[in-house]
Amino acid sequence: VYLAQEETLAKRLVVLKISRYFWAESQLLARLQHTNIVPIHSVHRTNEMQIVCMPFWGTCTLADILREVKDSPEVRSRNWSDAALVSTVANHQKETVVTAIASRDIDTKSQTNPPAPIPTEPNVKDGTTDYVEACLNFGIQIADGLNHAHQRGIVHSDLKPANVLIADDGRPMILDFNLAVDHRDARDNPVGGTLPYMSPEQVDGSRGLDERTDIFSAGVCLYELLAIRETFRGANIDETFDNIKNKTPQDPSERSPDRGIPKAADAVTMRALQKKPGDRFQSMREMIAAIRDIA
Repeated sequence: VYLAQEETLAKRLVVLKISRYFWAESQLLARLQHTNIVPIHSVHRTNEMQIVCMPFWGTCTLADILREVKDSPEVRSRNWSDAALVSTVANHQKETVVTAIASRDIDTKSQTNPPAPIPTEPNVKDGTTDYVEACLNFGIQIADGLNHAHQRGIVHSDLKPANVLIADDGRPMILDFNLAVDHRDARDNPVGGTLPYMSPEQVDGSRGLDERTDIFSAGVCLYELLAIRETFRGANIDETFDNIKNKTPQDPSERSPDRGIPKAADAVTMRALQKKPGDRFQSMREMIAAIRDIA
């Protein structure tokens, strides 16, 4: 993945994702237009290479945010807010160094990220939103992007904090649809994912995955946001597999009793993490409604 300059269009910065394989990702992404999903500008092929051109929204991901707040005294005292989130994103983006591209210097003063997507709901309020509220707001937006994909038959299959970009305004945007599948396709879809965010059915190698596998992964992400503790990761791969298939983690409020996590947030998170797909939320829309009832 490269940061590049698009000479023919105002010399804007773009991201080029280059691969030897012709992934179906671009075809699936072309169906999606949502403020919480990173779109594509264009697709190019040359010989055995495919180049996907995407807008540059920044480099901060949800994984970076989790690392930043893990030991934050502000989080422990429940004073970490939406405003602090945006500040964290801004601080991370200052570390991004734009140097020479194609042997020519870029006027970095004139280079800015694209304007943030038009909000579907407030993302940054007045700086008084507490940490749990900020997490739930994140959960709603991520689930809303996934619901948009699911309504078009697309299952992401690899949702994890590293695949959630954080835009300049603090908006979460889902990226990396490399392992996405069309669950309406009559053919068996390949199974893939990233431990420890895979659902039990993914770990078992089940075919024909549907949107409930994304619901499980979204539950893992929400758990880690609330508790700032890893959900299923073990000391090794075998232990992680066993945790996903057989172990039920403690409620987030029990793992992190000092964060003021309400029992209603526990209930939503743990329902998404049920081992059997039929015991989870049956749609992202249902999960969004449950989170809204808390937030």
